[in-house]
Amino acid sequence: MNDNVEIITLSEVVRVVRKRKKLIGALIIGFLIIGMLQSFVFTDTKYESEILLEINNIESTSEESVSDNDEIYNMLEKMSHSSDMDFETYLKELTSERVLEETIKDLSLEDTYTVDSLKKDLSIEADSKLKNISLKLVSDDSKQGDKILDVLAENYVNHITKIAQESSLHTLDIVKKQMEIEKGKYETALSEYEDVTSGVKSSYELELEKDATYHQLTEYKLNLNNLNIKKEGILGAIEKNENMGTNNGSMIVRPGGRDGYIYIDTTKRALKADLAETNAKIKSTKSSIEELQDTVKTLQIEYQDVEFIESSARKKVELTKTSYDAFAHKYQELDMANSMNIGEISVNIVSDTQSSDDVVGRSVLNKLTISIILGIMAGLVLSLFLEYLEVMKIKRHK
Repeated sequence: MNDNVEIITLSEVVRVVRKRKKLIGALIIGFLIIGMLQSFVFTDTKYESEILLEINNIESTSEESVSDNDEIYNMLEKMSHSSDMDFETYLKELTSERVLEETIKDLSLEDTYTVDSLKKDLSIEADSKLKNISLKLVSDDSKQGDKILDVLAENYVNHITKIAQESSLHTLDIVKKQMEIEKGKYETALSEYEDVTSGVKSSYELELEKDATYHQLTEYKLNLNNLNIKKEGILGAIEKNENMGTNNGSMIVRPGGRDGYIYIDTTKRALKADLAETNAKIKSTKSSIEELQDTVKTLQIEYQDVEFIESSARKKVELTKTSYDAFAHKYQELDMANSMNIGEISVNIVSDTQSSDDVVGRSVLNKLTISIILGIMAGLVLSLFLEYLEVMKIKRHK
């Protein structure tokens, strides 16, 4: 071990402190004075103001689609919400150039702030989950800082409203133009449908005529069945009359015609006359039935053709009307939304502007404590150094 190295004991340090206590005290007081001057004289006084904002999610107020044309509804929904801002965009617009310029202009702070200097003094703390924004401003005057934040928040709300309205107007113009196109398509389809239904016979009229023909055909078939039954009866009577043989001279009184006379015929002759008349009626009825069946077939084909044309035209009217109604409903919705103050709806001022009682950048107690510690350390070092010089001086004289 080097013999030139001297170890200073704690008792010697205490002795030096007692010996140099005035010097140490003077240094502590000196450092304390310097700390106080730095805190109260050489440091500008700054205050921090804060305002808390909350961003609300703007949910679509559209009702569920009641039409089958979901593609049109989904397209309109995407169109109307294509310009919706996310949380990051809200943050960005809070310190946008337009908002800061309007704030400086409204408070006549052109000589105090520029857009860049005001933006530099602002700080933002955001919570994307809760969608809360804490906006802080460091300024020389707490009251002025509070006022700046109040006006800035108001301008921010108006700025969000302008952005929403500009976007809404653009979308509104697109929807309006397409709505006029859909209206034209609907009117054209309606006109075509009226032309189809105003023809010689509509499907409804043909259906009525077809039903009436069916009814008439049924009556003819029932009449033919009755005639066939009558014919069977006459044939049976003739056969019975022929088998009897002796009754050929019997008489049958037959009612007269228009002349009112009563005719008397033999039984056989009368039955044959009735049979001939019945056969003639059966033939005529069968002919009528065939004609009616042909008429039914013709009406059925004609009804199907007309019904297909009318159904196609009617479906076209329904589709164009659904599309037009969807655009008209969305246009009214967007027009109503355009007149609303979207900024006030989407941005909520949770708390009024508050100023901190403490001076920003200056903690007096901490600085004075540091000054005292520095004074003690400087006093000890200087005392030990002076003691060392004094010892060395004594050794040289010896």
